[in-house]
Amino acid sequence: MFSYFAKILKSSEYQSVLKVYYLTKKQVKIGKIDKYKKIISY
Repeated sequence: MFSYFAKILKSSEYQSVLKVYYLTKKQVKIGKIDKYKKIISY
């Protein structure tokens, strides 16, 4: 069971999915910060 998960973790497909997930998360965070900055600047 554990080795099966290890194989998934090692697969490049899974890592690319993770990368996309984290990048979109970062973009959402940056977007929220930009919104707050705009609100503060008004």
